[in-house]
Amino acid sequence: MIAGKALVLSAVRYQEKSLVISCFTAEIGRKSFFVRDAFSGKANKFKSSYFEPLTQLEIVATNKQKGTLEYFKEVKLHYAYQQIPHHFVKRSLALFLAEILNQVIKEEEANDTLFAYLENSLLILDETAETATFPLQFLLNLSSYLGFFPDFSAEASFFDLKYGVFQDHESDYTLSESDSQLFRNLGMGNSNHFTKLERRAVLNSVLEFYAHHIDHFKRPKSLDVLAELFG
Repeated sequence: MIAGKALVLSAVRYQEKSLVISCFTAEIGRKSFFVRDAFSGKANKFKSSYFEPLTQLEIVATNKQKGTLEYFKEVKLHYAYQQIPHHFVKRSLALFLAEILNQVIKEEEANDTLFAYLENSLLILDETAETATFPLQFLLNLSSYLGFFPDFSAEASFFDLKYGVFQDHESDYTLSESDSQLFRNLGMGNSNHFTKLERRAVLNSVLEFYAHHIDHFKRPKSLDVLAELFG
């Protein structure tokens, strides 16, 4: 049995009425669940709105550990977002971040520190008035929980995406000098004054960095929408 907090990573429609839900649970890590007749109204006791990306839930569910989909016994909101579901920019950010997390969270084991980071970050997103640099800082900080946070210690001009360090010469894996400087500014916490074009450039650099460290990483489909928000 699984009982505790869970964060929805994705919800995929199965046939006409059912859903396959992927969650990152506080208790055992990533797990997938089957919700039968999710769109059949009164026949289903679980609201489909519970399974929007990055919704924070309290669940009780089966845990047979046989490689099959599990089933929810109980589902309720752990935290009801006040702004994310109704604010276009924040909702778009949540969809984008969910796509990232759905790719990078793979382990079926508990990770308390990562779960706490995600939980707290989403509360900040829901409450903050400043969203322009949120995904940049979120993804940079997330890399530390995934094991490949950049090394900003060297006073050099080019950031090497493969090795995560700054160096004095260009290579096949380095950002341009100007993009490297923007990346350093992000790492040093100096991103508040980025222009829209600079935020877009840094976001592309961060995604390139992820692609070098996460197997089979793909650029999120929602990136185009987010790019429009960045100008």
